[in-house]
Amino acid sequence: MKNSVVIKGNKYGIIVILDDSMPYEDLKNDIVYKFSSSKSFLGKSSIAVTFEGRKLSNDEEKEIISIIEDNTDLTIVCIMDSDKVKEAIYKKAVEDVTKVTNKDSVEVETSYDSDDNSNAQFYTGTLRSGQQVSCEGSVVIIGDVNPGATVTSGGNIVILGSLRGTAIAGCNGDTSTFVVALEMDPLQIRIGDVIASSNDNSFMSTMNIREKRKAQQVKIAYADNDNIYIDLLNKETINNIIN
Repeated sequence: MKNSVVIKGNKYGIIVILDDSMPYEDLKNDIVYKFSSSKSFLGKSSIAVTFEGRKLSNDEEKEIISIIEDNTDLTIVCIMDSDKVKEAIYKKAVEDVTKVTNKDSVEVETSYDSDDNSNAQFYTGTLRSGQQVSCEGSVVIIGDVNPGATVTSGGNIVILGSLRGTAIAGCNGDTSTFVVALEMDPLQIRIGDVIASSNDNSFMSTMNIREKRKAQQVKIAYADNDNIYIDLLNKETINNIIN
């Protein structure tokens, strides 16, 4: 195996560089070896992955993700493009963040764009019970928010993982903010002064709780007329929110 599989880290998770010349079946064997031998080094976390070096079909991407998860303690929450487009989108979504505080010493990474005066706040890793991230602006969590954990934001909240804890967006009363998660199963969501919890029947009826992984779809929670709604994140939903 002559470096047919190379693993690099970035602020969102890992970059997997794959040889583009060897047969795919042989490459899969090398992927198994590389990740199984790197299991202890990679640790246990929910991360994003970027594939480079080889063009993959959707089925190949899914198969490689399964190989990675079967041979490590990693959970792949999303696939990111390698052309920096998504990075720019995330930065724009969380601009104007000025500070982060956390009583349990959770560290949040600030990323600056040299072409603009805004900054972007990211936290990479799983938030466990008792941990809290609090921001004056918007924030992106790259990982899961477990029950008992809380994310509080003056702006929007984007969770590239599962939301099973509490999310408070627009904490200064801004009901135009929203919460996005790859898996939406919260104990409580608050947007501005509007609150919905998991024991609220009308709130629960908008969600498919404990969806099977293959059926998961990105969802967005937003406030309208003193109610919180959870819909699939698509162009139609976004148009309804901003219009």
